[in-house]
Amino acid sequence: MIYGAGERAAPGAMGLVSDRHTHTPPLREREGKPMTFGQVGLDPDLVAAIELSRRLRPALGRVLAVLNGKGGQGKTSVTANLAGLLALAAEQANSPRRVLVIDCDPQGNLGLDLGYLKPEDVPVDGRVPEGVLVGDDGKGLMTALQAGTVPHRLRNVRPWLDVIPGGSALDEVNGMIFGKTARGHAHRARLALAEVLATIADEYDWILIDCPPREINVQDLVLVASRAALVPVSFDQASRQGLSGVAERFSRAMTINEPLELLGVAMFGFQYRVGRKGDEVGQRRQVRAELEADLQAAGTDAPVFNSVIRYMPSVAKSCRDRGQLVHELEQAEGPKWWEIRAGTATGRPVPSTEATKVAQEYEDLAAEVFTRFSQLEPM
Repeated sequence: MIYGAGERAAPGAMGLVSDRHTHTPPLREREGKPMTFGQVGLDPDLVAAIELSRRLRPALGRVLAVLNGKGGQGKTSVTANLAGLLALAAEQANSPRRVLVIDCDPQGNLGLDLGYLKPEDVPVDGRVPEGVLVGDDGKGLMTALQAGTVPHRLRNVRPWLDVIPGGSALDEVNGMIFGKTARGHAHRARLALAEVLATIADEYDWILIDCPPREINVQDLVLVASRAALVPVSFDQASRQGLSGVAERFSRAMTINEPLELLGVAMFGFQYRVGRKGDEVGQRRQVRAELEADLQAAGTDAPVFNSVIRYMPSVAKSCRDRGQLVHELEQAEGPKWWEIRAGTATGRPVPSTEATKVAQEYEDLAAEVFTRFSQLEPM
């Protein structure tokens, strides 16, 4: 449903708060038989990893990875804004469970969207503004991956929203994988994130993971831990190549994580141009057709979602300058840009109608994404 002016849906009305006792029909019936472990020559480490993965699956049924094999595709912005809308819905419903978002990128840029600081951003005098949280550069997550312990979390980054921060400490993942591989546990090592999340998953209704574009081992950890993946794609040809890279990662992850599915593709960063009847034209129409052809050729029923996040650099800059999500920026009070130019106000301007439009697009995308997620086959 498209909501007009004054008719925007409350997040709770979008189906973002789950009812875990409701069964929805699967998107498709799975084919084939379960793997049997009596095959001659099957790697014992792989057998043990598959058995462990199957035991962990019930706890990980609402974990969504957001990834693309190329940088600059909007993964972090999409992750942060979808997580923020989920948390808002949980707050409005007074849900007993919260929302968790995990920054698995060594760059650790999720804090730019959610407004918490990296350690290097803390002032020299150590004074942090009241209410501002500070990440740990991924050290807590890396320690949890190595030792299997409960990870450090930033609590209440927003009401009902917790964060496991990322950062440069995650560069040690390759060494961890190498060490466990040398000891004969190459496949078990790939379950490190899944095991960590299984220890805390009952606290959360949804878990979203921002995945780095090029760190292959981190991508594998994330996909092995996830129920499904969302792939943001922009207009350039390289983004389609990034989608191809995701397909390769999927094939590898599914050797252990059998239920993993591609949830769909989200178009991000497109100029807003439509025809007289509201239909897509130009580049948006062409790229959508190409993506749909790519997905069909890959043999998946995953859609290219109808909702498109438009290119609006003024909104993106204001969000990161203020540490606000788009729906929060829309509601922020402050001077408009034309008031500052006229000299009738001072301060940082707040985009008005532009923020409203982008916020609506994120809400529409959230409704599509989590409606489809709710239709996945229960584990």
